[in-house]
Amino acid sequence: MIPVHSLGTLPDNWEDPILPAATAQALLMQPGHVLLTVKHPDRFHPPATHALVKVIAGEAADILTLYTPAAVRRCGLAKRLLEDVIVRAREAGCPAITLEVRRGNTAARALYHKLGFTEIATRPAYYTSPVEDAVVYSLPL
Repeated sequence: MIPVHSLGTLPDNWEDPILPAATAQALLMQPGHVLLTVKHPDRFHPPATHALVKVIAGEAADILTLYTPAAVRRCGLAKRLLEDVIVRAREAGCPAITLEVRRGNTAARALYHKLGFTEIATRPAYYTSPVEDAVVYSLPL
């Protein structure tokens, strides 16, 4: 199984199209927030897939960002991170996990469905550059 690592600070090579480094670092300093990373087992250097997650015991866990660089997409790294998040949230007694994703991100949406997430809402024009709706998903635990 590919190991998942928990980081206390952002890596120097932070890359995320949704969450700027300063915002991610500020969130990471808040209670219950964790940065999880996983690297492709055949690659010795970044890029790495990452997820910034809020997990507070007894509350719904929230995946704030999940990003896989193009060079390592379709390798199972996002799935591995999500599996780890599910375990962490269950162990913390969270009743559910929520996340949102661009409507047009069909690969991510297919993965979420495969793991049991269901669509619970739409946030019109949530994303910019380009403007696009967000689809909100939840996984009851």
